[in-house]
Amino acid sequence: MIRCKVCGTINDPSVVFCGGCGNFLPDTGEPYDAAAEKATAEAKQAEEAAAVAKAAADKAAADKAATEKAEADRLAAEKARADAVAAEKAAAQKAEADRRAAEQAESDRIAAETAAAEKAAADEAQADRMAAEQAATAKVEAQRIAADTAAAEKAAAVERAEAERVAGEKAAAEKAEADRVAKEKAAADKAARVAVEQAEAARLVKERAAHIAAEQVAAAKGDAEAAKAERKAAEKAEADRISAEKAAAEREAEEQAVKDRAEAERLAAQKAAAAEAAEREAAEQAAAERVAAEKAEAARAAKQAADEQAE
Repeated sequence: MIRCKVCGTINDPSVVFCGGCGNFLPDTGEPYDAAAEKATAEAKQAEEAAAVAKAAADKAAADKAATEKAEADRLAAEKARADAVAAEKAAAQKAEADRRAAEQAESDRIAAETAAAEKAAADEAQADRMAAEQAATAKVEAQRIAADTAAAEKAAAVERAEAERVAGEKAAAEKAEADRVAKEKAAADKAARVAVEQAEAARLVKERAAHIAAEQVAAAKGDAEAAKAERKAAEKAEADRISAEKAAAEREAEEQAVKDRAEAERLAAQKAAAAEAAEREAAEQAAAERVAAEKAEAARAAKQAADEQAE
């Protein structure tokens, strides 16, 4: 047993703090042996009794009564001390039980706090993992949208280049066709002019031949009237020929005008179709550029959202 030097409480050896005053027993406690103390007390009492018996040899009766009274008092004191020791022991046991209960409660509290902290850490790790997965998913989606936008822009550029190439080829073909028509018209005009000149030369030659023939016939026959009639016939034939040539020339000019007008209308129709195709291609290009711009804006917004979520 250990007795507290502050309050005198007898404590169990396993107790660290005094059950009476709560002081730290390794600092305020001292060993306590009830049997030894009892033996010491009894020895001291025996010595006192011997001294008293020796001193009161003559007063045996009185001393006997006093001794009996002292013994009775001693027994009462021992009983009271034993009761106090039992009470102290019970108090120490109760204090130990309370201490163990408090230690168990503290252990349970620490275990509960540890479990709660571990659960909170696990929940936080789960939340971090989900946030990272969402950020990664958003980043992948933004990259996909950016790739789709780049592909759309590339396709639009290819389509624009193809449209420009087709328009260039069409314009070149139209120019070549116009040049060909112009050359054919110039050649036709030249051929018509040459034909007219040749016809005029043939007419002059024929007139000259007819005139010479008429003169020869007139000279041979000696008949001026005959020569005159023949000359009139030749002149009429020439007039008829000239009228026929003029009619043919007019008819040819009219046919050429019809052809030129048809060619001009065809070229105008081709230009109108080309203008309409160019307008349609421009509208399609504008629509493609608008779609590409919308996709780029969506990719930028998705990337910004992903970056904000990642932060």
